[in-house]
Amino acid sequence: MAWSAVWSALLSAATQKTHPTRRPSTSAIQAASRAAELALLGQVRSDGDLATTVRTTWRWLADQRHRPLLTLWLAAYALSLTEPDGPWAEFARQTVDDWLAVLTAAQSYGDRGGAAERTLALAVLRGTLWSHRCG
Repeated sequence: MAWSAVWSALLSAATQKTHPTRRPSTSAIQAASRAAELALLGQVRSDGDLATTVRTTWRWLADQRHRPLLTLWLAAYALSLTEPDGPWAEFARQTVDDWLAVLTAAQSYGDRGGAAERTLALAVLRGTLWSHRCG
């Protein structure tokens, strides 16, 4: 599915049809955002090693076609961290768990105990994404 189609579906799903101002529904945005994230993770899973998976992931994240989706992702992530009792409370934790699962799967069986290595890979991806999108 093209990411422009995902973005359109996200905006469509997030709009409440019965509300006169057509304000986005937070739960619909969350559901659509999570579905988009899981679709991305499905794309970056590889039979390669951790370095290959990180390179593949970065290429996807750096692609300008994904900017609208990643802008939403960064906003949701920030809200999850700054408003821990808010509607996005679990988003950051779920995202970290999802990404660490992909990175764990990319490590060879003998390396799967390398939690520090995959945590570093996640931190680099997330930090670079933040700098790339906001800087």
